[in-house]
Amino acid sequence: MSLEDLEKELYGQRPTRPRSSQNQKSENAQEERVAQNKSTFDPWGTEQKQQTRFSQRLDSTRSSVAVAKKTGGVGKALIWTGVVSLVVLIGFAGYYLYQYFTTKDVLITVTVPNTVLVGQLFSANVSFENVSSKKLIAPKMSLSLPDGLVFTDNSDKRVLESDVHDVNPQETIQMEYQLLATGNPQQTYDIQALVSYGYESASFSSRFEKNAIAHVVIQDTVLGLAVSAPEKTLNGEEIDITTQYQNTSNQAIASTTLVFTFPKGFVVTGSNVPLDSNNTVEIGTIPAHQEGTVVVSGYMVGDEYSYFTTMLDAYTRIGKVSVPLIHKTISTSILPSPLTISVARDGAITKPDVVYAGDKLSYKITCENTGDTPLSELVAQVVFDGDSFDTASIGGSGFFNSTKKAYVWTAAQVAGLAELAPHSSLTIPFTIALKKTVTAAVLQDGLLRVRAQAVSPTVSPTIAAKETIGIGQAESRIGGILGFTQSVYYTEPTTDIQNTGPFPAQVGKETQYTVHWNFSGLGDFNNTIVSATLAPGVSWTGKVKVLGTDATPVYNNRTQQITWTIPAITTTEMAKQPPQLVFQISFTPSEQYSNNTFNIASSAQLQSVEALSQKQITLSTQSLMSRNFSGTGLPEGYYRVLPAEQ
Repeated sequence: MSLEDLEKELYGQRPTRPRSSQNQKSENAQEERVAQNKSTFDPWGTEQKQQTRFSQRLDSTRSSVAVAKKTGGVGKALIWTGVVSLVVLIGFAGYYLYQYFTTKDVLITVTVPNTVLVGQLFSANVSFENVSSKKLIAPKMSLSLPDGLVFTDNSDKRVLESDVHDVNPQETIQMEYQLLATGNPQQTYDIQALVSYGYESASFSSRFEKNAIAHVVIQDTVLGLAVSAPEKTLNGEEIDITTQYQNTSNQAIASTTLVFTFPKGFVVTGSNVPLDSNNTVEIGTIPAHQEGTVVVSGYMVGDEYSYFTTMLDAYTRIGKVSVPLIHKTISTSILPSPLTISVARDGAITKPDVVYAGDKLSYKITCENTGDTPLSELVAQVVFDGDSFDTASIGGSGFFNSTKKAYVWTAAQVAGLAELAPHSSLTIPFTIALKKTVTAAVLQDGLLRVRAQAVSPTVSPTIAAKETIGIGQAESRIGGILGFTQSVYYTEPTTDIQNTGPFPAQVGKETQYTVHWNFSGLGDFNNTIVSATLAPGVSWTGKVKVLGTDATPVYNNRTQQITWTIPAITTTEMAKQPPQLVFQISFTPSEQYSNNTFNIASSAQLQSVEALSQKQITLSTQSLMSRNFSGTGLPEGYYRVLPAEQ
């Protein structure tokens, strides 16, 4: 039933529509019952009450109808508001989609070579074209690189971004980037260019992006490298390691470097190009298609029947970028030599063997023929590796070859070298002293090597070699040397602590002095402890200055003992600034010291452990007395106490 029909029903109105005969009969019967009810006696007013309740329900229904009409109006308003909002949103969305799809008129392309080589420079050209009818506002261009490609001018960045001026319709922007290939051969790398921009329309502030991707394949490296060496060698036999290189590109290779990595025991004896201490060869620029050869000579000392491997790495440097070009390895086996050489130092009982500056060292070389063929006309020699050997002090039956810096024996000095029978041996002794001074560089390297070699032109039929060679070596480490002094000053050499009071000292007046504890020498030392005791009447003022270490002294007021503990002293610290302690004391002499000398401090006792050999070190200085003052311009009688003023 509609609201209109309900209202009519409540107000007793009938809808103006035809009624059926059945409905008509029902209504007539109802009217007859109403007439009968009216003639019925109602002493309690029941009918009146029912009519009252009916009127109340009718009023309530009318109110509900009115509310429903109002509510229906609000709903219609909300619906119309939603419809209008949806239309607006669709309009904006349509404008956005229109702007978006019109950007198909913006073109961006990236052009790179199809293939490049590791270490090769190449260009990436980016073209950004505005083929639309709108001006593009504040474009930003960026190029993104994967690992394996770098910008030559900004190698630490993976993305370069540039601001571009506003681009007019039909205008094209061209940008070129210089790149360098550093990745792995036989791989594909993606380069992505991206441009973002806006439009002139003030009502549309969004920015849009377009991108393009190009692919480049790294095929190989710009440098061809071939390394060769003998497949087999004898212990101590000199061999050549030959490296052939070639620039395979159409561009020059700048700042090319070859780095050799030799195994432990390999000794380089020469090279046709300069080889630095790091076994590096600087080739420099290699023009396009040019080639060259590097030959390094040396010998190996190792276990027989073992292999040793030599590694070679080639690099090029372009700007700030170091590019590894190629890595090569080559292996050589060590065959047993029938000539065995050993070197031993007399008295070497520790491992490592530790010697000290100024020591006189005694060695024995043993040559043994372990084969079945006699070895004739042997020449034996020993070479001293390191600047600490005093070659002028060599003692033995040989002679010193200053050209080769070797001490040499032939059959003229040792008869047994004329022919060494199968399964026999001979021993050659010699001595040499170490220099009395040692440098920090020698201590940091630490090793002293004595290399012995014997060579015979006789070759066993079972060995494919030019000559029979035997080689051996002995290694020692040079231990640290520690020195310590104690001194006293009235006029302090430094400006950090100043002493006051009469000098010479005077009865009844306080005078201050400074005591210096100084280390010297070179080496590594652990658990170093220095201690001394102040003399009676001498006091600790508490002023100290420490150099070369963070360790500070401790003073015991009851025992008057000063203790300075240093956990570790290193070669580097000793070379740069040896530990030093300056501390101030004071002395007020009594009458009994008048015209007499006096004591200042006991002797300083030092205990330490040499780190390399774990050798215990014990040092002791003289005690300090008034006659031991250091410095210049000491007054006459400075060591005696003046009487009190009268």
